[in-house]
Amino acid sequence: MPGNRTAPNEQELLALVATGDVQAFSQLFDHYRPFVYTSSLRMTGEEMLAEEIVQDTFLKVWLNKNTLTGIENFQGWLYRVAANLTLNAIKKERLHQRTIQEWLANIHDGEHYHGIEEDESKFRNILNAAIMRLPARQKETYELIKQQGYKRDEAAALLKISPETVKYHLDQAMKSIRAYCMAQTDGEIIAILCCLILFS
Repeated sequence: MPGNRTAPNEQELLALVATGDVQAFSQLFDHYRPFVYTSSLRMTGEEMLAEEIVQDTFLKVWLNKNTLTGIENFQGWLYRVAANLTLNAIKKERLHQRTIQEWLANIHDGEHYHGIEEDESKFRNILNAAIMRLPARQKETYELIKQQGYKRDEAAALLKISPETVKYHLDQAMKSIRAYCMAQTDGEIIAILCCLILFS
């Protein structure tokens, strides 16, 4: 978020946010969100991950609202928060990929683990149950994009909603599915299958 993009009346907004003013927080969010999103997207290359970083960044702003008036350079502070969250997300993703690769490399002729097909079938059943629990619009969105391979714009046209609304529904669906699946599964193999299937 380099450059001078300070929000109009920023100090006034920060003072209002510090008192819990939701409208002022919304104005701050609307102004800085594009910069946080673009910066995170450039670093991660993942739209959904960049959106999550935006949410986490502004959650930190709200949670630290009592200290906002003491921050001399809010734009710089916000950028550091977003950058740290982005770097942590990248490190976590790299560790996740390395863990999967190391685990797969340790499997030789099935001697390390013989029940992978059984566990994959078990996880598929859990995944299907998680999908069935979704609200109707989230379920439709997930099925169109993740199971039928439609692009966001195509799904939006079919559902007669905006692409941004499709993105929101998919994001919420993925969060709900991940939470349900991880709560229902146990063991290293099942957890890895969860990651492989949900992030494919």
